[in-house]
Amino acid sequence: MAWTDARDIAAVAERALLDFGHAGQTYQISGPEALSLPRTAELLSVAAGRPVTHLDVTIHEAVAGSEGFERDLSALTFERVRAGGFADVTDTVEHVSGGPARTLQNFLREAFPVDRKWRPFAAR
Repeated sequence: MAWTDARDIAAVAERALLDFGHAGQTYQISGPEALSLPRTAELLSVAAGRPVTHLDVTIHEAVAGSEGFERDLSALTFERVRAGGFADVTDTVEHVSGGPARTLQNFLREAFPVDRKWRPFAAR
């Protein structure tokens, strides 16, 4: 998956709304790199300070317990992830906003500073 920082989406939207030349344009926005789900789990482990693992489950297992629109949307999303549908990397963020797209690793460094001590949610 080419994880996309919401701030990058906002930066592209801002330029598209405020600058001339964007009328009628469609932009595919992505992060700067495509990461496997196991690699994503590795990065999350470092950021959280505890093990995070990727568990490869079937789509049926993933949507178990949900129904209706939620189930259909979740199944479609899982199908697209497995097919690499969210792995395309674009230069849209840099091209439109003028700044580089943020990596997932940089996002996690900001979200989980080094001096942060992890505690289970129940202990907070």
